[in-house]
Amino acid sequence: MKNITKYWLGAGLVAACTLMTGCNDDFLKEKKDYTRVTSIIYNDYSGAKARVNDIYALCLPKSNTAVSYDNPSTGAADMYSQSTEEYGGLSDFVSDNVLTNASVPDFFYNEAKSSRSAWGRIRNCNDAIEGISAGTLSDDQKKELLGQIYFFRAWTYYRLVKVYGGVPIVDKVQNPMVGESGGLDLVIPRSTTKECIDFVCSDLEKAASYLPKVWGDANWGRVTAGTALALEGRIRLLYASPLFNRNDDENRWKLAYEINKRAVDTLDASGFYGLAYADKPGNNAGGWAKMFSDYQSKEAVFVTLYNNVAAVTGYSYDFNNTWENSIRPYNTGGGGGKSTTAEMVDL
Repeated sequence: MKNITKYWLGAGLVAACTLMTGCNDDFLKEKKDYTRVTSIIYNDYSGAKARVNDIYALCLPKSNTAVSYDNPSTGAADMYSQSTEEYGGLSDFVSDNVLTNASVPDFFYNEAKSSRSAWGRIRNCNDAIEGISAGTLSDDQKKELLGQIYFFRAWTYYRLVKVYGGVPIVDKVQNPMVGESGGLDLVIPRSTTKECIDFVCSDLEKAASYLPKVWGDANWGRVTAGTALALEGRIRLLYASPLFNRNDDENRWKLAYEINKRAVDTLDASGFYGLAYADKPGNNAGGWAKMFSDYQSKEAVFVTLYNNVAAVTGYSYDFNNTWENSIRPYNTGGGGGKSTTAEMVDL
């Protein structure tokens, strides 16, 4: 028994010595990178695609109760919808009150360090753009993935510029570790509104040139070339409107028209997109009414897909569109519907 004990003690000492002499911190030094996702993931198509899917999850609008950093508008009586004829009353954007930098509604802060904030999303897009561009995937694979990322970087910036005008343009991954500059290299001044509009539209032009006109059924719901051009057309139209175009520059209107026409032509050329049930309207426009319930509507250019899992207590509503239920009348099994304003009836 004593010999056995000595044997095990000796073996334990040898093992401990081996671990102490055989292990060093080279492995940790090699892997220690707190600034970004490990670049190896971008050399594998499945890994890179998963990163793109994560950007979809972060950036796609969701059905919710009010406008927020997540949602451009939800159909609820929020500040955006009250700026239209859909709801009565006034919002902060449609009133006699003058908004200042201190009083403008802040939809985009939501913890600056969070990946769900606007700047967190932009950082994720920048990381994926740099990683995929420098990776070893084929050119076709890179374009397919990069087109989607350029779209969502533009989408995020569009929402910022729509509210704040010029914002800082960050088009590369910043190192969050404060170095010799004392963090001054992390400080980027605001660009002009025009510079931001041009930057966003440049991203959308790249997206349109990389993306397909239509995806197969397995990938339906992903953004297309037509989606990118449609967003660019909306942005150019916004920039031509009185909100930004105080001198009514006619060239802005012409450019907005040209981009929107390209969007329509691209969507028509896909062979899929168009007016829903234009050739089969059905009785009392019953075919057209299905536009809002069809899984693959021909008019759905930019969509957020939901599943059909029943909502239960404690379950995440991110993938259950409860708003759709709330606006339907009781006799359709809905939640009671929304009241119509006199302005909507007059229109």
